[in-house]
Amino acid sequence: MSSETEDVRQYIEGADYPARAQDLLAAARSSDAPDGVLEHLEQLPTNAQFSDPEEVAEELENAQGPGEDQAPPGEPAEA
Repeated sequence: MSSETEDVRQYIEGADYPARAQDLLAAARSSDAPDGVLEHLEQLPTNAQFSDPEEVAEELENAQGPGEDQAPPGEPAEA
């Protein structure tokens, strides 16, 4: 699990589940989450409903996909 996902989990602990993406964003904002955490939560599908923080973490990991920091095929990686 990425450190970003761990950070997100920290800020959504207080959310009432089941929760939608906008509920999680509101919970993170009320916990004074940094912009990076809010941006991460904004990647969640708006129509999805999550039953617990673990489900949110799984969705975020899946949304990132493997090798997020890698350049697309045919493009040089940034130095």
